[in-house]
Amino acid sequence: MTALVFGCCRKADLSAVSTKNNGQFIIRLIDFLRTLASIFQHNPMNMRITTGKRLLSLLLPLILSHLAATAQPKVFFEDQIVEPGTTFKASIKVKDFTDILGLQFSVKWDPQVLRFTDVSDFAFDYNINENFGFNYALSEGRIAFIYVDPGLDVFSLPDSTVLFAIDLEAIGEVHDTTSMRFWDQAPLPAPEMYNGNSQTIPDAGFDFGMVTLDVETATSLNSVPEKAALIESYPNPFTDQITFVLSLGEAADAGIQIRNVQGQLVYAADKRLNAGRNQLVFTKQLFGQAGVYTCQIKGADFTLSKKVILVDR
Repeated sequence: MTALVFGCCRKADLSAVSTKNNGQFIIRLIDFLRTLASIFQHNPMNMRITTGKRLLSLLLPLILSHLAATAQPKVFFEDQIVEPGTTFKASIKVKDFTDILGLQFSVKWDPQVLRFTDVSDFAFDYNINENFGFNYALSEGRIAFIYVDPGLDVFSLPDSTVLFAIDLEAIGEVHDTTSMRFWDQAPLPAPEMYNGNSQTIPDAGFDFGMVTLDVETATSLNSVPEKAALIESYPNPFTDQITFVLSLGEAADAGIQIRNVQGQLVYAADKRLNAGRNQLVFTKQLFGQAGVYTCQIKGADFTLSKKVILVDR
């Protein structure tokens, strides 16, 4: 494709752009914008700004369509609430999983809260001995996984397909929580995905989930408003501060904890909450740096957890 600059014979060649090559697209786009800037600066025809706006309006669909076509693949856990003493599946699902040659990662959880029992729900015909590592599963709550297409061909999966599930027993107590997170510390393999050229996909996503033990199995802690309910948290993602609005059936003392994606505690405080509506404000200084965090508000008979994202301006 050739992008023509109105009022001038100069043009930028975008014909070599591939929707599978973000770097090439960005380089070509930068070259084009430099050409455009040069024309505005040395414009013999006194091009009007309105013409530039018209050009940008034509470019915008191209940029947006390219970004949509190059969404980065990710694997993720969903948040869950389970009853103590029960067994359940922590499923690893995929999104935007297109033209993948292989991937590897390790998963970590708190072995005092969850006990490993098995793996199941395979998307492919995995070999237990070759594709999984269980040496640290019981003692430290860690397993490893690696898979490459046997024929060295790329593969694709529909969104929300289960790559595999980790079967676990909830051995902790009511209100215990643990993250199911992708681990990047030795000796287990770091999270990586590979494209058809056997190259690492730099922006591939590995999103953690939270498991909370509670006496009521439900999809959300908001299902027990007689105890406590998280009404909203906004804005999320946030840049300066995030506000939590929650409602309690009765006044209670609560502990507040903020943990990063590695499960490390970055902030802790105790607070007396009133019956009814409460509003808590957390500033970015409490988090330290941009990233994904879990905020937990825990009372004697309730636990509220929320995943939040702090972004740079």
